[in-house]
Amino acid sequence: MMQAVNAPRKSGTVQPSPGGPRFHKSDRKQPLALLDIDDALLTSATVQALTGDSVSTLDRKIAAGAFPPPIRHGERDRRWVAWQVREHLRKQAESQGVVRARAKSHEKATAPA
Repeated sequence: MMQAVNAPRKSGTVQPSPGGPRFHKSDRKQPLALLDIDDALLTSATVQALTGDSVSTLDRKIAAGAFPPPIRHGERDRRWVAWQVREHLRKQAESQGVVRARAKSHEKATAPA
């Protein structure tokens, strides 16, 4: 059977082209494992996936000082430093009682004898 030439594109598929495979822009997603790399720069799509907030909500939180500000990456693009986002999410979880606060790195976790 012959497939239609103008068949709809499936998400995550490689489109054939004379110069080799071409990927659609939506196929370039950052892995969430980048959050573990302190100096990684996260895209707004990644930050939205982590927080569940829309771009407008992120902008309001940044203006109110309730979310770390992004770094300008070119004229229109902005990125967030992974450790700042991770720290914000940790503090938010602690304030809601989801996770316990960590002991300070200079304090020992053992009780005095």
